[in-house]
Amino acid sequence: MNYLQVTDLGGGQVQVAWHREGEVPRHCPEPVSFADPRGPRERGELRWYLEEYLRFPYGAERERAARVEQEMQQWGESLFAQLFTKAAFDPDPRALYQEAVREGLDQCELCISSEDPEFLNIPWELIRDPTPGRGYLAPLMGGLFRQRSGQKIDAPLRLSPEESFRILLVIARPYGERDVAFGTVARPMLEALRPLRPRVQLDLLRPPTFDALVDQLNTQRGHYHLVHFDGHGVFAPAGLVGGRLAQFGQGGGHLVFEKTDGSERVVSSHDLGQALATCRVPLFVLNVCQSAGRVGLSCPSRPCRARRGGCGPTRP
Repeated sequence: MNYLQVTDLGGGQVQVAWHREGEVPRHCPEPVSFADPRGPRERGELRWYLEEYLRFPYGAERERAARVEQEMQQWGESLFAQLFTKAAFDPDPRALYQEAVREGLDQCELCISSEDPEFLNIPWELIRDPTPGRGYLAPLMGGLFRQRSGQKIDAPLRLSPEESFRILLVIARPYGERDVAFGTVARPMLEALRPLRPRVQLDLLRPPTFDALVDQLNTQRGHYHLVHFDGHGVFAPAGLVGGRLAQFGQGGGHLVFEKTDGSERVVSSHDLGQALATCRVPLFVLNVCQSAGRVGLSCPSRPCRARRGGCGPTRP
């Protein structure tokens, strides 16, 4: 797979590189200037759109959503114009992007590399090519991923031709009737995996408790290639006290599992990271709340390459 890489150099500078599979990477000889096109208001509007709007998509809220959707296009085109600008040096970012287009965007991934959580947290999925017939690049490309620039995160998978890719799915719904439907994420995921069977083995964790997860991973260490968590999450700012969020401790990301009685159990990213590292899980996928707000659920021990997804606006 080919990939375009955007590396954050700090100080409002980024460098663009083009990696054609099997060849020496080509880097732009000079950095280009970059600034997040969103301010605090825009970040708040995006968070509202992704996490609250569909809970009440009526009346004036629909007009507000239409404005946000228009702004999303503008943010995406600003990201594109800054990253893949036409410059005086050779090769310039625009030329490297055009090489990716000629090779086929579906054969190219976009890699965002940085040590800055705020930079990684920019909604790169919105990057948009204004060329007629293109638009948002995420659905056109082979993939989009973020990585830390100072620490390479490998997920070595040594599969024999006869071996299935094994996934453990954890679906936690501790809020009863007011919770999101059980199959909201699982159903489309199963449909997407259907053509790959029997190359993919999917197991469902029951009950969806943290203790059950640890027990299952410990009894089959190295068995699962990927753990997929579908549920609720929150980023608790450091120093937050009082109320229901007091249980989340002093900052960091947290996931909400169930207890054996079906009520909620909050688990810190530190505890989750330790469990995944101990049980040799190379890949971890999150579908959780507040994905639009902050990179807060990465495992502190960095045992896996974690990919985040938005749990959507219907989560409490």
